Amino acid sequence: MGANIDSPLSNPAATNDVLATTVVGALIDEAFIPPKFLNPNNGVWRAIRKDLADLYSDSERAPNLLSLLNSKVRDDLKSHVVSRLGQMFKVPGPRDAYESRVLHGIWATAPYLHNGSVPNLWELLTPPAQRKPFFMVGSKKYDPVNVGYVTDESPFKDGKLVVSGSDVQPGNGNSGHEFGTKLSDDEKWQLLEYLKQF
Repeated sequence: MGANIDSPLSNPAATNDVLATTVVGALIDEAFIPPKFLNPNNGVWRAIRKDLADLYSDSERAPNLLSLLNSKVRDDLKSHVVSRLGQMFKVPGPRDAYESRVLHGIWATAPYLHNGSVPNLWELLTPPAQRKPFFMVGSKKYDPVNVGYVTDESPFKDGKLVVSGSDVQPGNGNSGHEFGTKLSDDEKWQLLEYLKQF
């Protein structure tokens, strides 16, 4: 996404460009339309106030809420906001790269990896060759020790997910992703306790 949210998206458009344009457009509309009323508690305006010192080195030239009714000042700030928000949505690295999830709430987002092939965080810290070749899916019982769902029962008649071996379906494999697998067991348990706090 460029700095100009008014420019047309490509056809077909990348998903992140559609999302960025929608979110940035909604934030801009909320902050700048209608121009006759500016809500100083709006999230965009709170962020703008933090940027004013950088935008206006001379504090006497820094706009106050009343001056924001001036269309020139408002347009300048709008351009700044569009540019800043546009930068937030730029995909780092190659456009087809996979963006990993954040750690906040990771204890509650089992199963893991992009295909859900690892049932809990303990298993994720296990070397791929030692991970369980299958597990039961569908249980909503939480496993606080291994940090994930209970995997030895399922509410479904055939709730078994095969994630390694000769019977694994393409795309369901649990191999790779070896970060943390060389930690000692004590270090792994400490890491799990730490991740539970997010």
